[in-house]
Amino acid sequence: MKKLLIATTLLLCLHGLKAQKIDTIYYDTNWKGVAVKELASYMRVIYEAPKGSMYGNVEKNYFITGELQGEGGFSYIDKYDDSKSKWKGKVLAYYKTGKKEAEYYYNDSSEHEGLQTEYYESGSIRNFANYSNGLPNGELKRFNENGKPSEAYKYSNGEIQSSNLYYDNGKPSEATFYTNGATQSSMKYYENGAVKFKATFKNEKMDGTFFQYLEDGSGHYETEMSDGQKANNYTTFEDNAGNRIKYNIESKEVIQDKPTLADMKSTVSNGATFLYYKMNGIFLAVNVTISSDNGKYFLASIVVGNNLNQSIVFEADKLDGFVEKNTKTYSCKPYTSDEFANIVGKKLRSKSFWNSVGQNLATMNAGVSTSSTSTLSAGYVNSAAIAADNNGNVVAGVGSSYGANSTVSQTQTYNAGAQYQANQNAQRNISQYNNQLEQYQSALDEGYLKSNVVEPSKSITGNMNAKFQKGDKFILYIPLNGSTYQFEWNIKD
Repeated sequence: MKKLLIATTLLLCLHGLKAQKIDTIYYDTNWKGVAVKELASYMRVIYEAPKGSMYGNVEKNYFITGELQGEGGFSYIDKYDDSKSKWKGKVLAYYKTGKKEAEYYYNDSSEHEGLQTEYYESGSIRNFANYSNGLPNGELKRFNENGKPSEAYKYSNGEIQSSNLYYDNGKPSEATFYTNGATQSSMKYYENGAVKFKATFKNEKMDGTFFQYLEDGSGHYETEMSDGQKANNYTTFEDNAGNRIKYNIESKEVIQDKPTLADMKSTVSNGATFLYYKMNGIFLAVNVTISSDNGKYFLASIVVGNNLNQSIVFEADKLDGFVEKNTKTYSCKPYTSDEFANIVGKKLRSKSFWNSVGQNLATMNAGVSTSSTSTLSAGYVNSAAIAADNNGNVVAGVGSSYGANSTVSQTQTYNAGAQYQANQNAQRNISQYNNQLEQYQSALDEGYLKSNVVEPSKSITGNMNAKFQKGDKFILYIPLNGSTYQFEWNIKD
């Protein structure tokens, strides 16, 4: 406790008016020495530390109006140019209001050491930095008076590693990264925090892929750079769904990439495997199965999506298909809507015809009933009969007999009401069957893909059929917007 009391007493002596004043210096607004007080903006009073004290010499700075401006230790004071003075230990600066403006720390070599902090008059931090042997080491940050950051840097022994700039709302506006003091990469941001630009550098010039992002985050452009110049005449746009479109930088027209099987991917939707392409601003997906409805066919379910800013045309008659079997190739070109409707129509009409025949035959005997009577007679008796069975077969017979015989005769009667009801039922069955066939053909027609214009941001879906052929592989070619997309399906049993 005694040692603490002695130290406190010494500190009060050094910083109080009773300290040993050894000099008074006047400076102008630029901290250049002036001869008289009348020309000065600041006054510095230097105090000498007592001999044997653990403290060094100190100084106090005052505004010429009398308010304390700063205080701290020093190793050398230049009377004519304060920028040449050398400081030591802790140094403080104040606003006229008495609020702290800065707090600095120096080593014995008058170099910044440790945390250096500056303040707004409101008391909030203006900036801070960490130093080691006079070099920035670690974080250096600047703030707006509202406490939001405006700049941020990272150093390692004086060498900058990264820098960050911020909008007034505190969100990043720019970030730069360095290697050996040279710019390595840089990013810029929208005010909402989304990335705006991203670039890499070589010899302080953009080199590599330059990314430019849309503010809503829905996609970005990629442009290849070399030595600060565009390396190609095109830029590529990619949306969040993975669709890629290549544009000519000058004309803004789409440049088609030639699709290859390496670009084809697969996905599963509702249990069905689809092969698809996402390129040239187009989404094109196909699922192929074997259908046995009204014959055996390859059934291709097709989805076409347009992600361009212009319409495209799907030309159904331009599709082509082949089956590879061993070393041979067989044509299996998909049918157009009209071609397939004609094939299916013939089969449906044939079904309808034979259904009609069957229903009409079933009504032929619906109004006929038969009764039998027995008689005893003598002499010659001639007889004849005509009958029809339930299958519509007609049978005729003739006979003659003599003597006393017991005979049986059959009498057929016709019921018009029963015949009418049977005809009505038959016609209703025929009509219902035909209606079902018409609905089936209509559904086929509606689901069958035809040539169509696909507008921007729109899509079409549907089916197409090709004649079935046994083989190892079914290959389908779909031309679309100047490029041909190839799909391959293994069909080997």
